[in-house]
Amino acid sequence: MTIFDPSIFSWDKYYQLICQFLKEQWHFSHESLVGALPTLDIPVVVETLYKTALLKLDYLFYDDTFALARRCIFKLGKINSIDSRRKLDLLGKSDNPVIRKHIKEQLEILRRSKFDG
Repeated sequence: MTIFDPSIFSWDKYYQLICQFLKEQWHFSHESLVGALPTLDIPVVVETLYKTALLKLDYLFYDDTFALARRCIFKLGKINSIDSRRKLDLLGKSDNPVIRKHIKEQLEILRRSKFDG
């Protein structure tokens, strides 16, 4: 008897499911789920990271460092595609000064890595 049939697994379903869970507000695992997303230029992943960075979740009311947004911003930076950079530009126009600070940090990392090799 096979407990797990790998033929039913697909990476597409995996990240689609994670993206769906990131939209939900009944759990407290958003940061972990962002970490589980692939660092690949996949449109649904990039869009979900962008939207998740802007989420206002009740259970994170105390977090004035916006760690979830920071994690999304840094994942978008690691993807480093045209689309992810557009999303970083949009986030950089946020009214939130902490998010703008995180964007500035990420753009500096990207700038340095471009010259470092």
